[in-house]
Amino acid sequence: TDSARLDVVQSPSKEFSLSATEISLSHRGDAEEITVKCYDQWAIKDKSAHIHTDITEGTSPSPVTITADPNTKTSDIPGFITFVSDGKEITADITQLAKPFVTLDKETLHIDGDGGDIKSLFLTNYNVKVINDSPWIRTVHHDSVSNILYLEILRNMEYREREDTITLKCTVDTSIFADLRIIQGEKINHPALEFEEGYNMGISSRE
Repeated sequence: TDSARLDVVQSPSKEFSLSATEISLSHRGDAEEITVKCYDQWAIKDKSAHIHTDITEGTSPSPVTITADPNTKTSDIPGFITFVSDGKEITADITQLAKPFVTLDKETLHIDGDGGDIKSLFLTNYNVKVINDSPWIRTVHHDSVSNILYLEILRNMEYREREDTITLKCTVDTSIFADLRIIQGEKINHPALEFEEGYNMGISSRE
């Protein structure tokens, strides 16, 4: 019938890990969150100068919000954050993506009233979307590998010059774009030709 009480004190878990050790940030440096899984004291030991966090230490599993200064370069920027707890270190590698750009070799293209096929060279470090609302410019294809935009220009049936603009817009940041201006000459009058009966004339593929 006798009894005795034994008090048991359990030390905190020695688990120390991160929910992600490879992190990608946008060129704007938008916030990304990871969790420090630790039931002991932890702290940030070191980090890249352009990387920022909302907290620098904790004593329990904690969400950490990571941001970065905007990347003004057209190449990725590497970075890191090193966490430490009870002498153990874990490093999260951070890649901040390059600033998008879209450029054209020529901002304006000219074509005569007959129209036809034309192409434009462009350069970008991300995929682009072609915005074309013109009734007389047709987007045939844009090749992101060779960076060529293929267009078909319809014949101008008016006796005046016309122009329109199509836009190449970056898919990851719609504020990054390039405008291509197309100027087409007025309608061309092709002279009529008369032939004697029995005359044989070869017809080209165009007309």
